[in-house]
Amino acid sequence: MDRAVAGAIVAGLRETLYLPLDDLLYVTKTYINPDASRSGLARRLKRLLLVP
Repeated sequence: MDRAVAGAIVAGLRETLYLPLDDLLYVTKTYINPDASRSGLARRLKRLLLVP
């Protein structure tokens, strides 16, 4: 899956379901990218201004 598409999906999940980071990481690793890391996910969300 393209990284941009995966990022858009993760951002959409965060915005619509208001999942905490650890739950979002679980969903991401299970269904989108098994190599995802917590820190990488946090950086992406911060770039998208979806975390304080």
